[in-house]
This record gives sequence, structure tokens and C-alpha cells, in this order.
Amino acid sequence: MNIVISTKSDKPIYEQIYDQISSQILKGTLYGGYTLPPVRTLAKELGVGIVTVKKAYELLETSGLIYSHVGRGSFVWPYSKRKLESKKTNLVLEKLREDIPYYKSLNVTLEELIELLKQEYPTE
Repeated sequence: MNIVISTKSDKPIYEQIYDQISSQILKGTLYGGYTLPPVRTLAKELGVGIVTVKKAYELLETSGLIYSHVGRGSFVWPYSKRKLESKKTNLVLEKLREDIPYYKSLNVTLEELIELLKQEYPTE
């Protein structure tokens, strides 16, 4: 598991942790059954507070990406590839639904938004 925290980012640290772990799960880098580091261990490794890591884990659990057993730890849900793709689609749609009202409030048209996405989305 690889997590890089940026202190220069406007995004809260718990969201950075959530984003990076969820991305690794959805890409299959962190596979079903993978044991996440204990909250205290990860907090120490990243140089952040325990509450920060706990909040990220809670978000991952709420999103259905991990589950926890008291005294045993936190684990990645063992989803099939198809289920992971569906989960990824749902998370993307959820984020879009949050962001679209903001773009509409700025009177950004669908065409303008698509063009901006094309400009900003890196092609490999």
C-alpha cells in the first residue's frame, strides 16, 4: 500500500488517505481480503493523527470498500472484478452528482464542461 500525503493540498488529509486507498482497491492493487495496517501504525508511518486515519477508514467502510472486525483489523472487501467496476462507476456518479450543481451555478454548459474535462484529463 502506497500513500503520499501533501501538506500543500487544499484537500483534508483524511480525504487524501481515503482517495488513495479507495483508488488502489478499485484498481485491484489492494485485493479482496488484504489486511490494512492498524490505524495507529498507519498514523505513525504517515506522521498524522490517529483520528485522521480513523476517519479515512470510516469513510472507506461507509463506501463499502473495507470492513472491520474488532480486535482483528480492517480488510478489503473481496469483490469480483465486475462488482469492483460497478462500485467504481457508482462512486464516480456520486462525485459527479455532488459537483454538477456547482458547475451549473457558474452557468457552465455541458459542452463547456466536456471540453474542460478533455483538456484536464490526461491521456496515456
